[in-house]
Amino acid sequence: MKLKLYILLLFLIGKSFFAQNNYYWVGGAGSWTDLNHWRIGSSSGQTATIIPSRYDNVYFNSGSGFPASGSVTLTIPSSATCKDFIIDDSFTGKVNFPAGSIFNIYGNLKWKSNAGALYNMTMNLYADSSNPAPNLIDIPDNLIDPNYIYINSTSSVNLKGNGTFKLVRNFASNGYFQFNVSESAFLDTDNKSITSQQFVYGSTTSSKFGTSTLAGNIATFNAAANLTQATLSYSNLTVQTTQDIKKIVLPAIAGYVQITGGNSLKADEILGTGTTGGSIGGNEFIINKISMYAYSVTANVFKANNMIIGDGTVDLSGIRYEINNLTLGKGNHILKAQQFDINNLTLNGGQYNFRQNANPAPNYFQINQSLSANTACNGAIPKFGGIDITYAVNLIIPSAINGNGTAAFTGYNVANTKLTGGASVTAGINGGNNTGNITYPGINPKTYYWIGGGGNWNDPLHWSFTSGGPSSSC
Repeated sequence: MKLKLYILLLFLIGKSFFAQNNYYWVGGAGSWTDLNHWRIGSSSGQTATIIPSRYDNVYFNSGSGFPASGSVTLTIPSSATCKDFIIDDSFTGKVNFPAGSIFNIYGNLKWKSNAGALYNMTMNLYADSSNPAPNLIDIPDNLIDPNYIYINSTSSVNLKGNGTFKLVRNFASNGYFQFNVSESAFLDTDNKSITSQQFVYGSTTSSKFGTSTLAGNIATFNAAANLTQATLSYSNLTVQTTQDIKKIVLPAIAGYVQITGGNSLKADEILGTGTTGGSIGGNEFIINKISMYAYSVTANVFKANNMIIGDGTVDLSGIRYEINNLTLGKGNHILKAQQFDINNLTLNGGQYNFRQNANPAPNYFQINQSLSANTACNGAIPKFGGIDITYAVNLIIPSAINGNGTAAFTGYNVANTKLTGGASVTAGINGGNNTGNITYPGINPKTYYWIGGGGNWNDPLHWSFTSGGPSSSC
């Protein structure tokens, strides 16, 4: 009997200790630890005797006493801890939390745009697997006060614990913000988008990103993040081990976007923007479609169904490239990898220079099914071959190429090329040090006609291939 009473007493004490109260802030500006600003149950309830704990809900509403404008501050001496943190829809005041504010929230988070932090804000959000419902995250775009977004001091939203979080709306930070998912936290974005300066996914649990777009400056993902339907757009993207990503879009920046692929990166599509280039490095890449203006790639194995290279500079290094359809632009290309196995190749009048090391062997450039070598209507004569006699390219073209066994580098300067495989090849100019079945009929001259009256000699709109005809754009 005494044991039963003891257990009942412990239960009642525990229930009292972990009782959940609803705290309402009143009185406008003040300190989180000032009990005079807290009411229990409603804005007109009794004054609290202790500050909120991780089991209590906190509300800001129309009765919180903040003016509609101005800079009114609610100070947090060390950290603000609660279960639900709710800025109610009825809240029309203006409140700021000072620099360095720390929030520890164990339930739902609802923020409004008229509340803000100055900078260096930390939001630690915790979820527990014992709660069957997800902790909801409802945050507006401007967590940082617009007057302070220029300050280079990072704020963060940190998802922790072993429970589930769910986004209610898109999150797009307006300051230096880091979005972290760690420990064993599960994030369900509900197909909402996240834009932050930095995104780090280190959770051991496979989250649900759905069709969300994740964008910003820097991102790091481990293998647990489920990105098979997601779109990523970062200036610096790192995959720690392995990853399968639906789409990667290069943001419009000057220079190159960094993509570090870890052990293996699989992507359905990697898409460039304007003249932004991609600097890609890792062990293995398996890509359905990749299209960028400029490339710098280093990979042990690089496989692609369709690879399109624009008119920028290109450096393809590593060991082996297996590409079904490869289109090269009219820029400067350095092809350093040991082995290229290409089914269908399209050239567009660029400079295609090979610098493959003799060892380890074998090293070659093989075209299996079709070759189309287009020329640009202006600029330098296109070139194909080794960069010099030391780096002569082993070009393998089979006798079944293009269905008839012939391949034409019409208008090209072919140099430092060792042709094998059985195909018959023609080229415009013999640049020297070539071997194999290659003939050189020369380059046919073009006749240009001036059109359009007065103008600049270098304006391509004033040149036509026929007298009085349309511009050749050359």
